[in-house]
Amino acid sequence: MANADVVIERLEDEGKMGPARGILLKAGMALAAVGSLACLRSIYLTACQLGRTDYLFLEPLTARDYALGRNTSAIRRCVQRALDRPDVRGVVIYASCMDILAYWNADEIMAGLDNPRGVPVEIFYRGPMAKRRVPPMEALRRIWERWGVVDEPELEPVKAEPVFDFDDRPDFEGVIETLRDEDCDILLLTPGGCKSCMSCQVPPVRVDNFRNTRFSDVFVWNCSVDKLCNAIAEYYDGNRPLYLLNTAVTQTIGVDLNMLCKMLVARGIPAVAVETNGFDNTKAEQECFQNQFE
Repeated sequence: MANADVVIERLEDEGKMGPARGILLKAGMALAAVGSLACLRSIYLTACQLGRTDYLFLEPLTARDYALGRNTSAIRRCVQRALDRPDVRGVVIYASCMDILAYWNADEIMAGLDNPRGVPVEIFYRGPMAKRRVPPMEALRRIWERWGVVDEPELEPVKAEPVFDFDDRPDFEGVIETLRDEDCDILLLTPGGCKSCMSCQVPPVRVDNFRNTRFSDVFVWNCSVDKLCNAIAEYYDGNRPLYLLNTAVTQTIGVDLNMLCKMLVARGIPAVAVETNGFDNTKAEQECFQNQFE
């Protein structure tokens, strides 16, 4: 895939865990993250499978929180909770696509921490918005090298009850559940990682009529709706309704679903906009959409 390209792909069903596994299975390493429900739920499901939720520190944010710059204070709270655990040897801040868009000042985060033991804390940039520069596993390896733990073996996963619940699912997942058996197509507009909250489930979710987009930071910074429209029109034949769903990143960069649908309809694709965002939870969106669909 070229840097500015948009591709459309099926939902992966192998339940990949990604770099979160490598962090949570390193002895004494904590993972701290803030963000949308879509992003945090996939991390939580991974921690549950590994039996390591006691080393996971999360705080969900809304679109308003990001707009007001509250992500810095939120991640500081998560990191502090991790540092307060006496057996934590290091804290990896698991940056999401939204954190890359909103920008974090690392000095500001570190300056507000109470860290008398000098536990290392570092931001780990990963995912579709970062991997063009450095592959995620290589970026993580460099952190382990700096911390002197690169040669330590991974722990074995264990069966353990979660130490906290994270039951809220993102709004788009409820819409997908509503439409999965209908004669239609569903497309989630995302850099690629948002659907992990479905593929990380056990067993993984399988929805035959569901697809998602994938694109890099280059597309995000340019935000070409024409390129997005072209990719969709080339993939779908227009034989049945196509429901378009937004996620946190595409909403934030200003992808106008209604305008995109009009462009697609003009090209023979019967597209319908569903205003999801990945921040809100499933229940409210599902009830609203079911009423609309009926």
